[in-house]
Amino acid sequence: MAKKSVQWAPGDLLVPGLGMLLGLYYLYTVRGLPFLAQFYGGALSIICILLFLVAFFMVLLKNKGKFLSVKLTDKLASIAVTYKNLIILTAFTALFIALISIVGYFVASFFFVVITTSYLRYGDLKKNMKVGLIVTLVGFVLFFLFLKVDLPLDFITAKVKGVF
Repeated sequence: MAKKSVQWAPGDLLVPGLGMLLGLYYLYTVRGLPFLAQFYGGALSIICILLFLVAFFMVLLKNKGKFLSVKLTDKLASIAVTYKNLIILTAFTALFIALISIVGYFVASFFFVVITTSYLRYGDLKKNMKVGLIVTLVGFVLFFLFLKVDLPLDFITAKVKGVF
């Protein structure tokens, strides 16, 4: 059987890059957490950063002449075309994370699921709204009622929390 060579492209840096950014963010915010959370989270963050660096150097080594001779705008356009859905879903996730502290868990989670399932053409709007409601309620029951984890609060969530 013939040995195939591994192809590395600039687009291969997207997922390791996101992992590296998450790792850097975690290392920045880890202060004040229990020791085990700092230790395990810090170790995982460092691994994510190292994986990004390995992927970066593999792209550079495998594409020495090509990679450096192509303009940056062409590289970014290539990455955008190749990873369009991943980039859009990452933007939806970032929007969800930004909105959850403003509008609370219920609203942010519901709209995140509805928008994501609509984008992925899971079904019509009515079906996507049902799925959004079910996912939001299951998350609430799992995290808030069973695991006793406080969810990000807004006015509605604070009222529901007062009932239980």
